[in-house]
Amino acid sequence: MKIKRINALLIGILGLLSVFLLTPDVFAEEVTLPVLIQQNVQGKTINYRLSTQDENANYPAEAGNGLFSISDDQSLTLHFAFFKPGNYHYTLAPVEKNLIQAQEQIYDINVLVFYNKNSQLSSVISATNSAGYKVDSIAFAGIAPDKNPANQGGVIGGKTAIKMYPKTGELKSQVSLFGLLLVVGVMIIGGTRQYFYQQKGKSRV
Repeated sequence: MKIKRINALLIGILGLLSVFLLTPDVFAEEVTLPVLIQQNVQGKTINYRLSTQDENANYPAEAGNGLFSISDDQSLTLHFAFFKPGNYHYTLAPVEKNLIQAQEQIYDINVLVFYNKNSQLSSVISATNSAGYKVDSIAFAGIAPDKNPANQGGVIGGKTAIKMYPKTGELKSQVSLFGLLLVVGVMIIGGTRQYFYQQKGKSRV
């Protein structure tokens, strides 16, 4: 009897193991999604904040608390890991927004995680920039410095920049020149009229 019970127990254990081996392990499965973050800001190290309101969303290992940094024109790959289906939403933005072009200051990242036909986790990602357009890549570009800020007008560094105009001469010199031309013109007209009257008087005599 004991041998039969032991055999039955062994058969049961083998059968249970075969079920686990032949059935997709959906409980311990995860899907990892690499996301490349590119930066083009010469001579600067920019800090970034990744945030989410989803309780089931995990932060990548490269941004354990949601913060990370990138220097110059380097790039960083964030590895997002998901363990269950769902629609996950993240917001990615630089901490120093004044160094980044306006359309690239904020990225909304959506990740849809689902089971495929093989009962395995799959994912689809989409990203939208600050202007509301979907993009194929996530990149941050720096604001190009103005080589001649005085020509642009506005306030620069707390001081008002004066817009420059072509120099055509001082106002005082222009007034003096106009007055001189006016005097010469009056003298010419007066001399002409006097000469005309003199000639007319001689003809009468």
